[in-house]
Amino acid sequence: MTSQISPSLSSATLTHESTMHTFPTLPLKGNPDAIFVKASQGVLTAKDEWLYDFAPDKLAPKVAFFIQTYEKERLRWQQAGQRAFAHQFVAPLIKWTPELIEHLTQNRPLQLDLEAFRWAAYRPFIKKRTYFAPLITHRPYQQPCFFPFQGQVENPTLCLTYHKQVPLTVHAVKHLPDNGYGSRATQSFSLFWYDENGQRQDNISDAALEKFKNHYANISFKIKAKNIHELKASLQKVREAKGDGIKPIKKEDIFAYVYAVLQSLDKKDFQYQIPLYKDFWKWVQWGRELLTLHLDYEQAPRYPLERITHVGQAYRDTPNLNSLDGKETFAASTKKVSHLKSYPAQGRIRIDAETELAAIPLAAWRYRLAGKPAIEWVLQHYQPRHLRDKSLQKLVAEGRFAPYDLKQEKENLISLLGKVVQVALKSVEILEQIRQEATQNP
Repeated sequence: MTSQISPSLSSATLTHESTMHTFPTLPLKGNPDAIFVKASQGVLTAKDEWLYDFAPDKLAPKVAFFIQTYEKERLRWQQAGQRAFAHQFVAPLIKWTPELIEHLTQNRPLQLDLEAFRWAAYRPFIKKRTYFAPLITHRPYQQPCFFPFQGQVENPTLCLTYHKQVPLTVHAVKHLPDNGYGSRATQSFSLFWYDENGQRQDNISDAALEKFKNHYANISFKIKAKNIHELKASLQKVREAKGDGIKPIKKEDIFAYVYAVLQSLDKKDFQYQIPLYKDFWKWVQWGRELLTLHLDYEQAPRYPLERITHVGQAYRDTPNLNSLDGKETFAASTKKVSHLKSYPAQGRIRIDAETELAAIPLAAWRYRLAGKPAIEWVLQHYQPRHLRDKSLQKLVAEGRFAPYDLKQEKENLISLLGKVVQVALKSVEILEQIRQEATQNP
C-alpha cells in the first residue's frame, strides 16, 4: 500500500483509511511474522508450599531441609544397592514427585545455591520469594531464557491466561511468573531473553519491527483543514502516526502496543493475533501507562484509605454490609469474626477483629483479572489456610518451621491494599478509554 496524503480545506478532521491487519503474537514455528522470538508457560514447581513464601527467612529453612533430605535419601538409595520401587523406599519427609524420584535413582545431586533465591510473580499483585533451580523446580519450561538460573534479573513480561474457565486475562510482571498466575495455565512473553552466555537479546523480532514500520509508514490518510495552520498541524499528526522521522518505532513501543491491544480483546474473538489499530502512538501511550502501573505497583502512591480500629469493644458483625441497596445494619454478634473480607457496596475491607479499611471507591473492585477483582486476589492469598502437603504440615506442627502468621504480614498487607486500590482505579480509567477506542475506531 502506498502512502497517500490528500489535503483539503473543507474541515479540520484527520481520518485514517488503512484496513485492519493482524499479527500473530506467539513465536509460531516457521512463522516469519511472529512478534515474539520466544515464549513460555509460567514456572511450575509442583511443590508450592515448599518453594514459595512471603518471608525470605521462612523460605530458606524449608528449602535447606528439602535439599538435605533429598541428599540423605539419594545416598541411602545408592548404599542400598539401588533397590526397585524408589517411591516406596524414600522417607516421606518432603514432597516426592515422579521426576524428583527419577533424579534420585539417576544419582543426580542437589546442592543449595543461594543465588537461586529470587522474587516471583505468584498471582496478580502477589509477590513471593521462591527457589528457582534445576532438578528441584518441577517444570521450568523456557523461563530460564527470560529469568536465568544464574543471576537476578527483572524482565518486563506479559502473562496471558487463555482458558475456557476464565476470561481472557493479560497482566504485566517483572519477576519470574508462576504457571497459575491467572488461576489457570499461563503463557508469558518477555521483552528480553538471555542466551547461553548470559547476554541479553531482544525478544521482539526484527521482522516484526520492520513490518510495524512498513505498515504505519504506508497507511493512507485524508487530511482536511480550513487553513494553512490547520494543514501543518494535521501533517504533523500524520508524521507522528506514521512513526517516521520524528518518532521512529522501537521494539519497546511494540511491546507497549501489544499490552494495550490485548486489553481490548475478548476471549471469543481472540485468535493469538494482534489487530493493528489506526493510531499506533495512542495505543503505545496507553500501554506504557499500564506497564508502569502494573510493573511498578509496589512504588505506587497509596490511596488514602480510612483505617478504623476497634479497641476495647465488641466487633459489630455486619451481615448485610454487601447489600446492593447500600444500607448498613449492625448487630452485636458472638460469632467468630471473618478475616480479610471485602464489602464492595460499602467500600470496606475487614482485615481482622481489630482493623477495618474504609472509604474505598466501588470502582476499585472493577479492575478484574481472570474474573476476580485485584483486591480479592490480594485478600485471598494473604488469607491463613491449612497446608495441603502432609509432610510439611507435620513439620510445622512439630515446630520445625514457623507457620504463616497474618499478624506478621498485617502492615505489609494494608500498605499493599492501598497501592492496589490506587493502581486499580487508574487501570480502570485507561481500560475504559481503550475499549471505547477499539469499538469506535477499529
